[in-house]
Amino acid sequence: MKRSIFLAMGVAMLFVRLCWAGDVTVTLVGIDPMTINIKGNSQPEEAGNISIYLYYRDDGTTDLTVGNVDGSQLVTNWGWGSTFEDISITPGSYSKGGHTFASVLQYDHVDLADQDDYWTTGGINAVVVDFTAVGSGHAYIETTDANGLADYLGVGHNVTYANQDVSLPVEMNRIYAEVDQKEGVIITWRTESEVNSAGFHVWKSEEESGDYIKISQDLIPSQGGSSSSAHEYTFQDRDVRSGIIYWYKIQELSTTGETEFYGPISVMGVDAVPVEFALSDNYPNPFNPDTEFNYQLPENSDVQITVYSLLGRKIRDIVMENQKAGYYTARWNGTNQAGQQVASGIYLLVMQAGTFSSMQKMTIIR
Repeated sequence: MKRSIFLAMGVAMLFVRLCWAGDVTVTLVGIDPMTINIKGNSQPEEAGNISIYLYYRDDGTTDLTVGNVDGSQLVTNWGWGSTFEDISITPGSYSKGGHTFASVLQYDHVDLADQDDYWTTGGINAVVVDFTAVGSGHAYIETTDANGLADYLGVGHNVTYANQDVSLPVEMNRIYAEVDQKEGVIITWRTESEVNSAGFHVWKSEEESGDYIKISQDLIPSQGGSSSSAHEYTFQDRDVRSGIIYWYKIQELSTTGETEFYGPISVMGVDAVPVEFALSDNYPNPFNPDTEFNYQLPENSDVQITVYSLLGRKIRDIVMENQKAGYYTARWNGTNQAGQQVASGIYLLVMQAGTFSSMQKMTIIR
């Protein structure tokens, strides 16, 4: 009789424990620290052991180490005492939830043999992952196997929380500028995250606290829009002169109409070197008494620029010398080689530099 009673009580206790074995949910909340929360969906779940993978990728501003994992949350909140705990971080390349992750943190806390510990429907923090600097990015949590989240009876609950996308407002990581003779000034900026970002404009001034002029004609579209991924942007300013200090600001515009400026940064300009030969139209045209034209040299060259009549007779040499690569401006005052005024009419401006040649028509009206 007693044996039957004890057997019945054992079956009842087993039934009760099985009733506790509801579904288990794993969630990740917060940015810094990231907190892994475990709870039963419909009823308390008696805890047995936890084994979790946390995939993450470094966005350039965060740092995650074993020392940044706060295992004391388990002891403090659940009272599990000195049970076996193991934390390790392994670098690599892992594809999870549509993203590639550079590292995985494995967390094991096993033999939680205290029947008073539960995954309640309200949830409890299983582990707190403390990033040393607030950043943004993706994280992906999964259990190691079917027993990754086991209850006290050893019933496993293999649950997955896919793709924690932690998006912040536009977080500008850095802005910098560099000079190059062929490119002028190149402004580069990097965002670590973007939320509702439409794009950017670049503003420029010759004084730090002076008036800034927008030099980007069109909006530089956001690459992320709303994203926790890092993105890099560049803008080229060729309208610079040697020895002048220029100041730049980056303006960010949101899809909701808000705007914010970042910077300024400064850089000393250099005379930019063209990438090709060219001769511009003269201005004004027609003209009286003189006109102006521009030309450019991508390399040091013997330059000859001459005015001819329509019949091919030389009127005047404007440039006859070896010149360094760069941008140039020259003028013709409507006189011939002897300094005499030429008659009204159409004249030819011919440029020869190395193998390059170009011709423009000019009209004088007296």
